[in-house]
Amino acid sequence: MPNETDARARRQRFTVEWEGPLAILRFGQPPIFFSSDLSARDELMAVLERCRRDPTVRAVLLLGFPEKAGSAEYESFLRQHAQSGDTVTVNRMLNIFNQLIVALVTCPKFVIFVDSGVVISQFLNVGLACDYRLVGEDTVVQKAYLHHGVIPKGGGVLFLSELLGRSRTLQLLLAEEDLTAQQLLDLGIVDEIAPVDQLEERARRLGQRLASRPTTTTAGLKRLLNYSLRQLEDYLAFENEQFLLSLRQGGGSKGGG
Repeated sequence: MPNETDARARRQRFTVEWEGPLAILRFGQPPIFFSSDLSARDELMAVLERCRRDPTVRAVLLLGFPEKAGSAEYESFLRQHAQSGDTVTVNRMLNIFNQLIVALVTCPKFVIFVDSGVVISQFLNVGLACDYRLVGEDTVVQKAYLHHGVIPKGGGVLFLSELLGRSRTLQLLLAEEDLTAQQLLDLGIVDEIAPVDQLEERARRLGQRLASRPTTTTAGLKRLLNYSLRQLEDYLAFENEQFLLSLRQGGGSKGGG
């Protein structure tokens, strides 16, 4: 049975509020850390399953964590686990991302991604699996994968190639420069930017407005839009293979071996 410390750690990883037709899921840590706490992973997936099935839930807000260290957290994870040969934890991380991406894409409710500050590309990829992306004016996306010669995890290559095309996606992902909120908006990667102190209020208003739409219409439209993603799970499994291959060949350093 989990002790009080375990329960407190899980609460820090994410919290959830049920506010009328809105489910508000707030991350306290990046999903990569769920790989060391499988019970928290299970609770997260249970929350998303409730969002899927509960008829009173009509929209889901996915809120990022304001206090984060950006790519440093991801780099620390890879140093601690990948370079030490801990393939079990790395595989857990990859599979948790897969489960989260699939759950968001297939959720029949409208899902809104909200974040600000420093965001690693892997977490932005979670946002790309959502239906609407709202970020703060201070948002900067860091490409942590470039520092280790690996590939970005979370379906980003697939989502961006559909959004931007093959050539622009390749150029964007290989460019070393961070991406600002305005650049994300100009590229169409996010739908809206706002002052940081207005983010959650705007997201709640948007969620309440969309919650008034017939859930059958929302679910049906999402199924149609997801038609081209019928092989998403196969893609994510292949992405896992390519991530592990690049990790072994890249040696965990910038620019590869």
